[in-house]
Amino acid sequence: RPSGAPPPPEPYQLQFRGADEAGDAPWHVVTSTPLDSDRHLVSDERLLQYAATGIRFRLWRCPWTCKETGVQTAQDDTRVRHFTAMESESSRPLMVVCPRFKKDPTAAVMFRALQPSVKALDPREVSETEVDSTSLVLHLEWTVDALKSAALAPICLHQIRYRLVSGLSSEEANSQDPEGIHEWRTFKIFERVTSLDDPTVVYELPIAGPHFLMGADYEVSVRIGSRSRWGQWSPPVHFSLAIPPPELPSPAGFSAEKVMLEDGAVFFRIKWNAFRPHHLSAKLEYRVRMMRVTRYKYDYRISDEMAARSRESLAAQGRWHVIGSLSRSVPRKPGVRCSPEEAPPEMDALELLYDIAADPECGYRFAVDAKHEHCDQLTPPETGEAWSSALESEELVTDPPKKNWFVPSQVSLEVSPLDPSRDELRSAFPVVFSEGTCEECGLGDPESAMLLIYAPWRAAAEASRWPHRIEYAPYIPAANPLRLPVPGDVDESSLEWYLPSTVEYPSEDAIEAAGEAPQGERAGLALVRGFDDNLWVEAMRRLGVHLEQTQALGQFVRLRVVREGGPEGLQLFSSPSRPMLLRIPPVEAAPSVAIWAVAGRFCAALWWPWVAARAAETDKNLDTGTQVHQIRMRRPLYEQDAGWVLGPVRRTSAPVLLSAEGADGQAALHAFDFSNLLDDSIMPSTHEGGPLPQEPTGAMRDDAVLAYEFSVRVGDGFRWSEWSKPSEVTNFAVEPKIVEDAPVSVDDLAEMLKPTEATVCEARPPRAESQTASLSQSLQYSPDGDMDPPTWITVARAPLSDELPVDPPFGLTDAAENCIITQFEVSWPNLTPLAYIQPDKSQAHIFEELLKSGFLPAYVPPCVVYRLNVWLVANAADAAPIDKLPEGVAAPEYESTSGAVLYRQIDLPPTAFSEPRGEDDEDDEFEDGFASKMLSHTLSALPPDRVFCCTVEARFQTHTSVEWWTPLMRSDEFTVERVAPPAAPEPLPVCELPTPEHQKLTVRTALGSSGLLTVRWPWNCEGHAAEVLRKATYTLELSRSTSRPSLHDPTATPLHVSGETAAGRPQGPWVEATSMQLYFANFETGQVAHEMPLQAQAERNWIAVLVASGLPLEQTSNQETSSLSVDSPNELPFVHLRWRYKARAEDLAVIPPILHFSAASGPVRTRVVSPVGVPQWSLTCPTRAHRIVPSISWTAWSGTAYHQLAFRVMQRSKKKSRRRSSASRARLASSASDLSVASGSDTGSDASPTAASARHQRSGGLATPSGASAAQDIELYDPVTGWIEMAPVLEAIDHEQLENEDHDDPDDREPEEHMLSRYTRKMPPQEWNRLLFRHYRDLDEFH
Repeated sequence: RPSGAPPPPEPYQLQFRGADEAGDAPWHVVTSTPLDSDRHLVSDERLLQYAATGIRFRLWRCPWTCKETGVQTAQDDTRVRHFTAMESESSRPLMVVCPRFKKDPTAAVMFRALQPSVKALDPREVSETEVDSTSLVLHLEWTVDALKSAALAPICLHQIRYRLVSGLSSEEANSQDPEGIHEWRTFKIFERVTSLDDPTVVYELPIAGPHFLMGADYEVSVRIGSRSRWGQWSPPVHFSLAIPPPELPSPAGFSAEKVMLEDGAVFFRIKWNAFRPHHLSAKLEYRVRMMRVTRYKYDYRISDEMAARSRESLAAQGRWHVIGSLSRSVPRKPGVRCSPEEAPPEMDALELLYDIAADPECGYRFAVDAKHEHCDQLTPPETGEAWSSALESEELVTDPPKKNWFVPSQVSLEVSPLDPSRDELRSAFPVVFSEGTCEECGLGDPESAMLLIYAPWRAAAEASRWPHRIEYAPYIPAANPLRLPVPGDVDESSLEWYLPSTVEYPSEDAIEAAGEAPQGERAGLALVRGFDDNLWVEAMRRLGVHLEQTQALGQFVRLRVVREGGPEGLQLFSSPSRPMLLRIPPVEAAPSVAIWAVAGRFCAALWWPWVAARAAETDKNLDTGTQVHQIRMRRPLYEQDAGWVLGPVRRTSAPVLLSAEGADGQAALHAFDFSNLLDDSIMPSTHEGGPLPQEPTGAMRDDAVLAYEFSVRVGDGFRWSEWSKPSEVTNFAVEPKIVEDAPVSVDDLAEMLKPTEATVCEARPPRAESQTASLSQSLQYSPDGDMDPPTWITVARAPLSDELPVDPPFGLTDAAENCIITQFEVSWPNLTPLAYIQPDKSQAHIFEELLKSGFLPAYVPPCVVYRLNVWLVANAADAAPIDKLPEGVAAPEYESTSGAVLYRQIDLPPTAFSEPRGEDDEDDEFEDGFASKMLSHTLSALPPDRVFCCTVEARFQTHTSVEWWTPLMRSDEFTVERVAPPAAPEPLPVCELPTPEHQKLTVRTALGSSGLLTVRWPWNCEGHAAEVLRKATYTLELSRSTSRPSLHDPTATPLHVSGETAAGRPQGPWVEATSMQLYFANFETGQVAHEMPLQAQAERNWIAVLVASGLPLEQTSNQETSSLSVDSPNELPFVHLRWRYKARAEDLAVIPPILHFSAASGPVRTRVVSPVGVPQWSLTCPTRAHRIVPSISWTAWSGTAYHQLAFRVMQRSKKKSRRRSSASRARLASSASDLSVASGSDTGSDASPTAASARHQRSGGLATPSGASAAQDIELYDPVTGWIEMAPVLEAIDHEQLENEDHDDPDDREPEEHMLSRYTRKMPPQEWNRLLFRHYRDLDEFH
């Protein structure tokens, strides 16, 4: 203030009162604190009571009025004189507290379809940011604690702030925002008036940069205020904008497939289901990547060098390359809070077509991943964005590059002589062409310029979709030593290709089964014609070659197939074919033929001029490896020949330089081959079978069977030329005979034919007139050239087998000795086949050149097959003449001029090969490495007492159609010694032996056997009896006999006038007895021993006796002979006997048949029927006789030959009579008389009474006391002596035949047991006196 001025007025005092109080309400003094020159800060607790209504301020300039109380009332105002500047006007109602939130702000992220109406303000930015209709917004909502007083200024100002709480490190944050990105940043203040009716404020902020960056977490806070003041910032609300990558769909639905375009290009179509987006994502970005890897078929075969070169390029194949991207919006519901629990929206599957043509033979893998749009705005661009996991496909390998693989190849054709008048064409297997198709296409004309090739592009599924054409270019054979595709090293691209005028596409004929429709698809073929011959003439003139000589080589052409289609209209040219022949030049001359032997078989060696070889001699590009030829043959002189016979098609070997016939000896290239003889038909023969061989040399010789002529044709493997002219007729009927230069030494042959000690028929070795003489010069030949068979056959005794052990058993030794009785070993020299056949010497120079080529096999003639003929010449010198035949039997007319009979014919198997020569042996010019040796064959079991001779015929082994044999060698005559057969078994009269000795023979008979056979043992009996039987080489066999040996048989059949025949002799079956025992008997002394006694070697009349028992059973109906059963009594009553040789089968095969069996004996009785009943003793006194005549009567078999009586002495029993038991009475009844009778024929055996005797007794034929009566009489006596045998009775016996009433059939032969007779013998005085002699016992006489 200026000096001297009045004092200043009092300072103002700030007062307040409620805004809604009346005008007389007191004012309250409040202090203030200046903030600056214009503003003051008022803070007083009293203001809180006016928080809801507000206050009004005024300035009062008279502070003393309320200095004490601090309250300015209305009365106080009246105490002061008012002046203009004393008080200010009251202020408008003011809030005493800051604006407050009734509900704190909440933040939510959601999508908004419409543009927000409120724009955020950034104090650091001037421009405004607009949001898309599908933008993500931050939805904020808060409720203001509105003022109740309407006078107060409303809360209308709002401000939002935010800050980044996570997402970047401090270094990254400072680098992007030096001011600090983690500090609070505010938006522009916006106004929104709130009231008690509308206290809630909703505000949405677009989530976009630079305020909100995706991928970070934020906190947001809000403050509110009025026009006069701001409230506190609300507590921070957290919200996150971090979005992880999308999740893989489930199911993935991912697939990658190839899309084939019509031109062959390959695209890829990738399909997948939409990924699962984050709840904050509004758009997904998909990335499709591809990895390409070469997958060549044989990439594993790449060399190490090439792998090193390709290391960098191969490593680059493992990288992923982005081939496409897609962006898809996520359908969202606007205004809905984005929550992780929200279900993902439904989205359609996606698809991408990769329309860049794929490389062939490569593997493609595709991967699809995704990210959210602006999912991570905090990451630097160079770092990259976070993509989701990828869906990967399997590797798709494209096909190899399309190429034209169809190199033209010809169809092979061949000619078959189906019709003898012309050649019928047919296709080679497996092509099916009928005869009509061949004729329609004109394939049978060798002169036609055409090519029949396969056309697989017509049938292949891929190639048939594209058009093809055939082009050709002439090929002129010229000097081409380097085998270039075209002579002269001409570039292929500079050649001109032409189109043929005619190309037809015939198909194979369908194969029709019987009764069925044609089956299967048919392959396509191309018949190319219409070639311009002038093109070849122009080409030959351009090359400057000889026109005629080149044309003679043939017309060659090359073909190629062009595919008119491919990716982007590409034409695919096939590789040119090798030169093909349009016409096959024929063979210039008839082939030459000679006889050759290959691998032991006669063949025809042929050679002919070869045109193709002349062309290939200069032009090495011409392939002669496909050159083939075919040989045909026929027999023009044979009436039954069927015509030309085709040989197999064979590849033509390397040519040989030979002198051409009829060309002044000028050499030319020739082809050659050897051909087997075909149509080897068997010669006809009228021979009929018989007991003896009748053709010693086979059928009659006919050379026309093997006289052939040949023709040949050539081809390139696909077409054929015409047949050549026939060759000269060649005779292949080759017979073995000693040739002029036979590689056999005369001295060596003579040494081989020397006789030995066992030789019975010596050979006549050849004799050489000089040291240089050949073997053929020592032989004799007929005027026709036939060889006279030399006497080179040796006959010797067969040696004893070398297979016998050191100490062989007697049986083996005896068999070995018997085997060689009629065995002879026939030997002859087995010469090398080169001694009988060699190549033609006139063609030696030809064969030498052919052999040098290495394609003609060495000359190996076939082996010689031998036939041994054995001739029966005559009987032995001391035998009956062979011509003394029975009356009416004519002598046979034999083919042999000498009168010999072809007795045996042996065709030796083809195993008689010559032995290989050693290293030191000398080889001749045509020596095959074989040396000569002796070949032997054993003749077994020749008929004894005969004279034989042998001849050897031969033929070559492989001449199957040659059935005639060539006489090769012969022998002199030799004699087979006489062989005596074994004698028939001889039965022995053992009944002449005393009873005790006879019982020794029967004590060891088989159990239950009732028959017995005793025969003389004529064989070796050295050693123990049991051992002799085991080692014996012969055994006794027996067979049933229908005859009875007795000469007194009442049932014998009448005499057979026809006599004995082979069919009437015993036929068997022959069997052995069950038990056989060997004894030794002396019939003179009546002794029998079990083992051979020592005196038998010094004394005479000792005989080895074989006792057989356990005979076979009698046969019944439908029952065969079997061995003896223990309980069976029905053994054979009559048998035939014979000796059988015991040996192995291999020994019996060679032992003379006459030794196998002895002659059968006559019928032999195995048992004798015993006498029936008790003999009756009677004393009679005849009329007119003065003596007593005793007689004995008994009943026995009617065929009994002799009888023998036995008696014993009895005396009256001195013991008291006592009752005997029933067993004693039965025993006494069985011997009711003190006189016994035995009867029999040759041998006797004990037997009990049979039922036949009982029948005769009942019929009254025999009157004898009963057994009971005889037992009562005899029990009063006791025997004093044993049975005393009387001499056999042979005569003076009367007998009376007893009739059997039970036998009614006169044709049925009655059994011997039923044929009984009553015998009566009157005893002469000599025998009577013998019975009446007296016996003295203790000097007492008794009877």
